[in-house]
Amino acid sequence: MPVVSGYNSSDCPIRYFQNPSSRSLLFESRSEEKKKKIRMAASDRTVLQFGPSSAATSNVTAKVHPLVIFNICDCYVRRPDQAERVIGTLLGSVLPDGTVDIRNSYVVPHNEFSDQVALDIEYHHTMLKSHLKVNPQEVIVGWFSTGLGVTGGSALIHEFYCREVPNPVHLTVDTGFRNGEGTVKAYVSVNLSLGDRQLAAQFQEIPLDLRMIEAERVGCMYMLVILIHI
Repeated sequence: MPVVSGYNSSDCPIRYFQNPSSRSLLFESRSEEKKKKIRMAASDRTVLQFGPSSAATSNVTAKVHPLVIFNICDCYVRRPDQAERVIGTLLGSVLPDGTVDIRNSYVVPHNEFSDQVALDIEYHHTMLKSHLKVNPQEVIVGWFSTGLGVTGGSALIHEFYCREVPNPVHLTVDTGFRNGEGTVKAYVSVNLSLGDRQLAAQFQEIPLDLRMIEAERVGCMYMLVILIHI
């Protein structure tokens, strides 16, 4: 199993492996001795989630088109039975005023375990190439996941997207309606460190603009009804 690349996370060396059979990107430890630390990094990793209004990210805003939300909800409805959530790539551009304009998306097959996260990077890159042929002006601007808030697994996936694009936006869509509605939020991440040691991954919520015309609003309400009755 050839090594693709590597990085350090929370004092714990991690390697990316390309699995020839599953075409997945695996986050694994270099030795059995490190296995427990990796398991904590994947499932119990310290993740700090903050609401809006941070000086560090006050100049970062995002705008998401309704088509993106429709696509994410549709992917969630069609997800495999064993999958608790779906994740994927966000495409768009950065506007002159610094706003991240999210216009498109596609799902990326993945698996989450207690000690590792696997992403199908071949599928990710194939889909990216296909989208660029149709919309060459769009680039990767971040990634999405269904669910409410962020988790330790989200922090690991975010690190992968940080290798794809600087300062990616993480979009979450609450398809479980835990608060009685489909909450949509956007975050950026900043690593909190003490010297050379990384203490936690801080996800800061940023302002998100989601506007719909009447036809889009009707379509969204119809999708919400379907999700509620799943």
